[in-house]
Amino acid sequence: CVQRNEKSTDLKYTKNIYLISSGRFKNIRAAEACSIGWKIMSFIRFTILLFKTIKTNKPKWLILYDPFPLFAYSIIRFALFNKPKVWYHNHDVIDPKSIRKFSIAHWAYLNEQKNINKVNIFSLPTKERKSFFKINENKIKYFDLPNYPSLKRFDKIRTSDQLIEPLKLIYQGHVGKGHGLIEIINFISNHKLNIIFNIIGTGDDNYIQMLKKMIVNLNLAEKVKVHDFLPYDKLLDFSRNNHVGLAIHQPVNLAFRTAATASNKIYEYIALGMPVILFDDNNYKKSLEKFTWAKFTNLSESNINQVLVDIIENYNLYSTQAQKDFNKSLNFEHHFIHLLNELTK
Repeated sequence: CVQRNEKSTDLKYTKNIYLISSGRFKNIRAAEACSIGWKIMSFIRFTILLFKTIKTNKPKWLILYDPFPLFAYSIIRFALFNKPKVWYHNHDVIDPKSIRKFSIAHWAYLNEQKNINKVNIFSLPTKERKSFFKINENKIKYFDLPNYPSLKRFDKIRTSDQLIEPLKLIYQGHVGKGHGLIEIINFISNHKLNIIFNIIGTGDDNYIQMLKKMIVNLNLAEKVKVHDFLPYDKLLDFSRNNHVGLAIHQPVNLAFRTAATASNKIYEYIALGMPVILFDDNNYKKSLEKFTWAKFTNLSESNINQVLVDIIENYNLYSTQAQKDFNKSLNFEHHFIHLLNELTK
């Protein structure tokens, strides 16, 4: 696994998996703040390492995640004598309006649009994003591969039980605008429901400091807590002690508008037996309205209250059904089998 060294991990991989980093560790936010020159050199180092690794290992398949590795491979492809088959998975679609002209992201986006039909397999976490790519399915194989968690990670799932107050809400992920965090905090301040709200993840430091200041000003330090980022395995242990998951994505950008099956937090919540609160938007309703554990809010205080009271009154029903739906079909293995058959032909 060739990677840019931007994310620390405590995950323990099996002995046949090797992580090869193209530079010293620098987290994603710090890398974003670096100069254009540093970014170009970082990309060049990654591209050279990718070339050397492919040449040395001669893989049958090369799996590329997102536009930057695809761009790197497009640059070195001509110099490879033994070219692997390529599976390209796009997890975070680029919105061209959000990138600067002539940046690496700009060139990666243009390359993606130009060379998408030169791969063997192309997959997306949500079919709603398919229209953003000019796919010729006579040339390549396309698969929907929702961003669902693996059953193996949740083999010790918390069993459903009766709800014991306080009701514990959790938001895990990027801490920033568009997730309804301020609205939920204000609701807790203005209503008498017995609620604890845990916010955990990384994000914009200024936004996180603003949230912490708001919590102190509203005298909610005992009810609302902002926690530091945890590695994935430890995050699951932390999350399983909560009751309701927040996966609110207000449609402020392209990624948020199309995240109904791309947001893994939704399905990590249900694997742990949690009902999930989502933003009241047609894109999410189209995919999730049929599930009893999916609750939609427009973030008005009256509507938040209505949703939470419903969850409290029917918690055991929603919790049990969430786990059943995850085990039956909303898991990685259920959707990966078709793609696996293509890889092993």
